[in-house]
Amino acid sequence: MFGPQGLLQAMAPQSILIETSTVSAEVSIELDAAAKAREIAYLRAPVSGNASIAHTGALTCFVSGPQPTFMRVQPLLATFTRAQTYLGPNEEARFAKLAVNLMIAVSAGMMAESLALARKGGIAWQDILKVLDDSAIASPFVKYKTAPLRTRNFDSTFSCRQMAKDLDLILSAGHSVGVPLQLAALVRETYGSLIAQGDGETDFIATVQHVERLSGLDDPKL
Repeated sequence: MFGPQGLLQAMAPQSILIETSTVSAEVSIELDAAAKAREIAYLRAPVSGNASIAHTGALTCFVSGPQPTFMRVQPLLATFTRAQTYLGPNEEARFAKLAVNLMIAVSAGMMAESLALARKGGIAWQDILKVLDDSAIASPFVKYKTAPLRTRNFDSTFSCRQMAKDLDLILSAGHSVGVPLQLAALVRETYGSLIAQGDGETDFIATVQHVERLSGLDDPKL
């Protein structure tokens, strides 16, 4: 984005920059200032979802920046996202994405402990997954992860290393606005352990395997 070879230098004044990454509010503020200096309208539009569903158009996005610009480009955003939520003129979209990813990360840790506890209590693997799917805790996220867990598929849709990066951003955001994120800090250490054990490129639901190892559990019978 920055520097003489950066994207901003290649963009004409009155252009629109739509940035879809998960980054910190601090770097986003810096980008906003650089865009304004070149008379470029800047929309923060981080997407929620992963590569496995991107081709279906089922991603969602959170958007902040100039509202007239958002209204102008919403039809474009709708070509690759099913929902576009405008949140405000500044860094609201950045905080929204981090807030969602915080819940995903903590949910992955929660599922891991719940599944290990159930197995230690004598419940068969497939049975406890069915319980989760049919219980009050069932959610799109839970159902999204019980599907690959049925076959113990830990191929990455979003890796442990990527989740650790996002948790670092989340913790930094919490510090910047004075919000204690104790659960986030605990889960970040779990992902640090997974990375140290060589599981950095495994799917972030490898928290399940991590707690199983700590609990003395072998792979369950499928």
